[in-house]
Amino acid sequence: MIRNKLKSILYMPQWVAHSASLILIFGWILIYPMHGFLLHYLFGSNAYLLGHVFTASHGLGLVALGLLPIYVLRNTLLVKLAGFAIFIFTFIWTILPVNSYIQYSICTLLGFISAYLVLIWACGFHFNKYPELTVGFAMAFTNIILGLVVFEYTQPETLPKVITSLTGLGPLFGAFYLARPKPIAEPQLILEEPGKNKTIMYTFLGIAILSSFAYFSGGLWYRAVLPLFYLKMPELIGIESFVYALSVLILAFFSNKYSFYWVGTIGLSMLGVGLATSISGLESSIEVTITLSFLAIGFGAIDLFYWLILRKLSTFLGYQKAFGLGLGLSLFFITAPGIAIDTGILKNPLLNPVLSIIGACLLFLINPLLVYLLRSLSLFSASEKILATLTDKLTATRDDQIPTAKLPEYFIRLTKAEKKVYDLICKGHTDVEIASSLFISRHTVKFHARNIFKKAGVSNRKELLANLSGNRDEDKRYPSGKC
Repeated sequence: MIRNKLKSILYMPQWVAHSASLILIFGWILIYPMHGFLLHYLFGSNAYLLGHVFTASHGLGLVALGLLPIYVLRNTLLVKLAGFAIFIFTFIWTILPVNSYIQYSICTLLGFISAYLVLIWACGFHFNKYPELTVGFAMAFTNIILGLVVFEYTQPETLPKVITSLTGLGPLFGAFYLARPKPIAEPQLILEEPGKNKTIMYTFLGIAILSSFAYFSGGLWYRAVLPLFYLKMPELIGIESFVYALSVLILAFFSNKYSFYWVGTIGLSMLGVGLATSISGLESSIEVTITLSFLAIGFGAIDLFYWLILRKLSTFLGYQKAFGLGLGLSLFFITAPGIAIDTGILKNPLLNPVLSIIGACLLFLINPLLVYLLRSLSLFSASEKILATLTDKLTATRDDQIPTAKLPEYFIRLTKAEKKVYDLICKGHTDVEIASSLFISRHTVKFHARNIFKKAGVSNRKELLANLSGNRDEDKRYPSGKC
């Protein structure tokens, strides 16, 4: 009884818990290894290079690991080991002497391991009922944590080294949440309407354009413009994190109620205004504050829009591929300006106002193009919701409520897991696709398939579909061309 009461007190909605796990992982990434203030506090002038190494390895890890099958990624033991590895390596990395060559190796490992945890999180994000609120709360509270750490960093007594070495506890706790036992996920929605390939191509192109313009501008801002703000008004250090958090929360609530498609255009417009005004002088505190607010709101809107677009794209490509390629691409573009400025390849944009203004104007010019390229996704929204509703109804239907007269006689003898595999077989999915959709291995799929064939009195999939196609007029549950 006490245990049940404790569970009821500690209960939180699934989307809140899922958001909290991302906060634990991303909070560690942003305050420490990815050019975080703790990194600069501990490593001084060497921090920029270490930050670039971590970001590059994190991005490469997202792309490389995103190509793996889903059942390989979703290994409970691997997820827990990844959390422990981040905690241990963070501790060792922090206490090692500065400029140690081992630090670069550990930094690279931390980048790859953290990319793995982010992909694991993204796999569950696809099935989240409140995606706008989930990612919005995660981004907002992560930046609140970042702002608080920055504020503490600017005080006379900064965070001690021992506390910094224990920041890896965040990803460890997040990994244990992600590794918890889960029910078998529902089949991934794969739309069959004409024009799906065109939609994928346009979405890819739209994401590439959005990444190149928005996140390249973001890299210039973080590396060249933001230090100027801090130099002019040190009291504003960290305030952009709180503005970012507030704007993301507001946009997340509106996106959840209406639609998130308009958030991208708002983000690009805010970035264009902010970058244009940032090179116009910024002589007064009011100008600095307003410009900083425009940029923070713009990046908040872009980040929210980008994650939700990747979730939409995962409907076609799969969760790990969509987020692996998309997030890896964004990290490349946001890191490239900093590397180019640090190595002298690219001059500070503040030294050439004309080019900076042209770049800001381009953010406005790609707005119509972005809307055009991503418009086809909205055309599939209605059909996707219908498919999701039908899927929920099918899985929620009890066995004794299934109209057995319209189903094969052996259907009622199938187990719950076999029915899931049976449904996907009838929709023409391969073993690999079924394994990816249900988060199981191919061997498990083959095991269930053999049991289905045995109960159906057939020897292979071809005979199963042939028998069903003869009864398709009687059984309306499946598409006429397959079952």
